Amino acid sequence: MRARIISILLGLLAGVAVTDAGHASDMQAWQAWIEKLGHTYEVDRGTIFEVDNAACQQFIAVFGTCFGNNAAAPYLVPVPPIDGSVIDPYYASTFTMPGQSATSGEAGSPSNMFYRLAAGDALVVIMSPPPRLAYLGYQSYVFTRSASDYPASAADDATLSPDPTRYEILGSVGNDINDVVVQNRIGSDSFWGGDPIVYVTTSDPKLADAIVSDAAASGLDAKRIFVEPVGANVKTGKTFAADDRITLLRYALPENETASSQWLANLKSNMQAYRVALPPSRLAPPQYPTQAYTPKTGNNEASLKAPFDELSGLLAGWLKQHQSAGPTRTCDASQSDHVDKNHEPYGTLVGKDCIADGRSCLADNQDTDAYRTAVIGALMSGNLAIFTGVNHAVTDNASYLSLSVYNGQTTAGVASASQTNPAAVGFESGDMTGSAEAVLKSLGLYDSASPALKAALPKLYVQFFARECGAQDRCVKIATADVPLAVPIAITQRAYVRPGSTTGADPDIMQGPRAIFQSHTTLCPLPKTKKRMSRRP
Repeated sequence: MRARIISILLGLLAGVAVTDAGHASDMQAWQAWIEKLGHTYEVDRGTIFEVDNAACQQFIAVFGTCFGNNAAAPYLVPVPPIDGSVIDPYYASTFTMPGQSATSGEAGSPSNMFYRLAAGDALVVIMSPPPRLAYLGYQSYVFTRSASDYPASAADDATLSPDPTRYEILGSVGNDINDVVVQNRIGSDSFWGGDPIVYVTTSDPKLADAIVSDAAASGLDAKRIFVEPVGANVKTGKTFAADDRITLLRYALPENETASSQWLANLKSNMQAYRVALPPSRLAPPQYPTQAYTPKTGNNEASLKAPFDELSGLLAGWLKQHQSAGPTRTCDASQSDHVDKNHEPYGTLVGKDCIADGRSCLADNQDTDAYRTAVIGALMSGNLAIFTGVNHAVTDNASYLSLSVYNGQTTAGVASASQTNPAAVGFESGDMTGSAEAVLKSLGLYDSASPALKAALPKLYVQFFARECGAQDRCVKIATADVPLAVPIAITQRAYVRPGSTTGADPDIMQGPRAIFQSHTTLCPLPKTKKRMSRRP
């Protein structure tokens, strides 16, 4: 199996030369700089792995899950060198890849997306930015931690990794470095499709400062370097007792699919990953404090509750009249997170809390307001499920809104619908805007709507889900090959980055979405995560 996965990964990474000679030259300048760092530090080159919905099968084979990946957003995963580091034999060794020399391009140290870094190490990712996207975010996570670090009582809420001595955490180490953060510093015109930017993930503030200073002294634009601090709540080191980690770069909804595909085809040239390490003789470095998240604010959507309730009632009545697959159920999607009196996030899927408690955070992303999930059960052929909510892209609580469909057994994303806020991201994409009025008219329900609902319809959306959509507009098809008929289906809404902020909006003042479906089983709340069976190497 290992050989098969390595073969697949190498195939994904096979790219051609960058076609833009200017950007290729700039990448070469940054690469020459980091190679020169080898005179002062230990510098080893890794690689990059693209994780799309199809690649989920490789994770399911090892972990039994794809960790609730966003079906609307593939992930670009840095794969740093791992020599001298423990690699867990229960799961991580399967994903070990051959590395690349930092200077010659020949085979170097082995690499792995599940990595450990010593206190004096940094993960450095150089990226030639892609063409414009709705969202681009760089985020590191604690992947697993030794169960012995938690009290016995933590086991009740913990999720075992395939290694029975370690808990799955997948909790964020701090704020996401998203495209808004980058553009706020360097400007939009010099970002999308422009010169390279650099991400530096490290627990050592002195090392981060030294890397930035060295780049500036080498004539490079140090403003293009973005440091991701790893705080004291993360256990550094290369031994088994240390946390292993994973870093994800979310790549969501391109404006131009052709240009995006060309960029991804050249991924090996457009992104490069390195490990930069202090020599072993250096003194133990300082560490950043545990990172706080950016407070969340937003526009209150309370005035939309009454018309939203009316819309839901009209749709539920229509579904009951036109289909008979079981009792018609209407339920609110679960809300993963909240904010405290200081507007800082806390809850089920907040990385800092998950790391502290030993819970799985499913790769939380505080660039969303919250993860809002409904389980609609097994959707049979010929039946419709309806998901409806506030279009947060219109209420200016989101730059980009996505709905992801999941296989309820593997939590693998299989389909999606999206909507951009054109004023925030620079382009229009998606057909959720205007969908509520269009659906009511197509179903013959518009004349039954009150004046208050008609006035609110531009701020609401309706999305259908079915095995076969037929002539139904605004319908996402769920393939039986992706979710067999007997398997439950879950749908999650994510509202990314409130305009004017660098993080998701305040979830507690937003109107959450609602699922309307027919089932003989009472569903909708997200079931508690079960402990996974360990797999021995």
